[in-house]
Amino acid sequence: MYEIKKISDLRFFASKGNATVVLDVHPITRAKQKCFGKLKRDGIYINEAAVVNGKRQIVTCRESLPKALSHIQNIKLGNRLMAERKQGKLIGTAGGVYLITKNQEQKKEKRKS
Repeated sequence: MYEIKKISDLRFFASKGNATVVLDVHPITRAKQKCFGKLKRDGIYINEAAVVNGKRQIVTCRESLPKALSHIQNIKLGNRLMAERKQGKLIGTAGGVYLITKNQEQKKEKRKS
């Protein structure tokens, strides 16, 4: 069981591309509602409908990774579940743990050579 509590783990998933997250709290209104966002290396981007100058438009807001870490419910890469929150902890699934440990082993090999 691998608990995801480092920002570098989130950035690793973001570097793979097509990573999405589900948050339990909306980042702007702080209301208890689920919202979906794209995970990128510098934060989580959430698209939202808003009224700007009397016209309805899609607005993108960014939430930083340290602030959003405690609100992430699950992380997906494409259609595969990489991590989900169980009993208050963000736990990596088998696929997510495999990717993270493989990445850590590659970093160790680079340091040795």
